Amino acid sequence: MLIHYFYKKRKKEAFSTKEYMDHILHLFSIYPSLKDIDLLDEKNIDVIHHTVPALPLDTICLLQQKAQLVYYSPYIVERKDLKRLEKCCQDAILSKLPFWKRIFYHYIYCLY
Repeated sequence: MLIHYFYKKRKKEAFSTKEYMDHILHLFSIYPSLKDIDLLDEKNIDVIHHTVPALPLDTICLLQQKAQLVYYSPYIVERKDLKRLEKCCQDAILSKLPFWKRIFYHYIYCLY
């Protein structure tokens, strides 16, 4: 499992911006209520904020803007911006999980 974990981590470093955004959206699928949520719909911002209150509202709006740029715009979004957003989302989402679920996420869920 550890070899596979480090392989996935190394592969993530070579992601394109669309793959990185897909990975960020995959983070939200930890919560069943956010599994099929459309981040690009502005109505869902309140649902995300209500489900993950540790994630600031301005970060959710920024994530939505970056997702629109990545998927629908010819402009290039820098990977360092997406890495920062991913770290913020990951910290907020995983902070609400119990310890055993965090371990499950890092070592089992990441394998998929």
